[in-house]
Amino acid sequence: MSSRRAPLVAGIVVLAVALVLAVEPVLAGSVGRIVQITNDTNGDNEVDIATSPLDPRAVIAGWNEYEADDGCGYGWSADGGRTWGMGILRGAPRPDGGTYGLAADPGVAFDSQGRAYFSCLYYDGSGTGWGGSVYVYRSTDGGRTYPERYLAAGSVKLSRSHDHPFITIDQASDTVYVAYSIFNGFGIRSRSYLVRADADDMAAGFSVPVNVSNVTKNEIFDLTAVAGPPVAGGSGRTVYAVFGIWTTGSTWNEDTIAVSRSTDGGRSFAPTTVVDRVTPMPKYLPGQGWRTGYQPIGAVDPADGNHLWVAYGDYADGDDDLYVRESRDGGRTWSARRPVGETRAGTSQLYQWLTVSPDGSRLDLVYYDLGYDPAGYLVDVSYAASWDGGRTWTRTRVTPSGFDANRFPPGAVPFIGDYIQVESFARSARLAWTANGTRSTEIFTTTVRP
Repeated sequence: MSSRRAPLVAGIVVLAVALVLAVEPVLAGSVGRIVQITNDTNGDNEVDIATSPLDPRAVIAGWNEYEADDGCGYGWSADGGRTWGMGILRGAPRPDGGTYGLAADPGVAFDSQGRAYFSCLYYDGSGTGWGGSVYVYRSTDGGRTYPERYLAAGSVKLSRSHDHPFITIDQASDTVYVAYSIFNGFGIRSRSYLVRADADDMAAGFSVPVNVSNVTKNEIFDLTAVAGPPVAGGSGRTVYAVFGIWTTGSTWNEDTIAVSRSTDGGRSFAPTTVVDRVTPMPKYLPGQGWRTGYQPIGAVDPADGNHLWVAYGDYADGDDDLYVRESRDGGRTWSARRPVGETRAGTSQLYQWLTVSPDGSRLDLVYYDLGYDPAGYLVDVSYAASWDGGRTWTRTRVTPSGFDANRFPPGAVPFIGDYIQVESFARSARLAWTANGTRSTEIFTTTVRP
């Protein structure tokens, strides 16, 4: 979404952090053909991508679409991402009978039966007062059309707006999860929630929202959810909510990385635990006009619901460095920081996304990287892989050259979105990101063999 929330002043107990020096990753990996999905003059950013578990040729994607800014852009491919068809999901209804005028924060996923899903936040800046609804669409033709629409989170007034929704589907149970935050107004604490639905009974609707955290004196934001196997003593699949917390009241990005766990399929969450405390990035990096973001990302071992990793950034040394921490006891305790490594000393790496291979043996990480440009200005995409739980990493430069993220602002100011994406397979990973086309920011994808 195109706005960030102001934090509150409050305190929280944090875990001690072991200082670890950044290490240089080994260069490795083979990048496939880079495909430009979109090609227009409107500006496209903030991309998600997913591949059908039944057919690796069926790939879907979603992005912020600025043609009229009233819908989320979507794409589908029937040949493994080589060629794409596109459309826009617009016209979402408001409670008063009108339609929303703005849209953002797209997310895509497949269930185990190959049905495609698309989540999008709709909101209104036209003075009607409606702050936004989160809708989930479903497709049974590989993402070409989305005739089914379901309300995941109902509309609220502008003083309390939804933000940063994201869809996750646990294919083992075909449970559809949507995580989102509610911004309650500047100077008033925000909360984050999870709703769920049965993919085989979408007509029954989504559950009532479940608050993911017991923290009540801070703003909870930048929420994602990941699912894993059941654990001993649990009554359902394991779900982790990963998010940021503001405790200082004076920063653009969060200063605390946190996790909450559910062992009953997302119906309730245990008390929040702190992963790490960080120095937040400023809203703008030096010399840049596009804003930063600090969304922490989690990944769960497909074979062990107690085993997870969280990737996040820290600006402590005056540039953003990426780290991963590991927990083998459901988030109660955490390893020391494991640095992904700077591409070049003193440069920032940010907007990371983390996934794990189907057998749990490899971590895949994608991120924007300012380390290839000697001036630290142009933005590239890097892919990193680890086979030892994040202790060491290989790094691959994905983009052949950096792009000027200030060149093609989709609106009044430059904006390249709040996330990019990686999807893990047994012997490869699929990536999707925003970069410059010839006339505006566009969506790109490729596959990488570690």
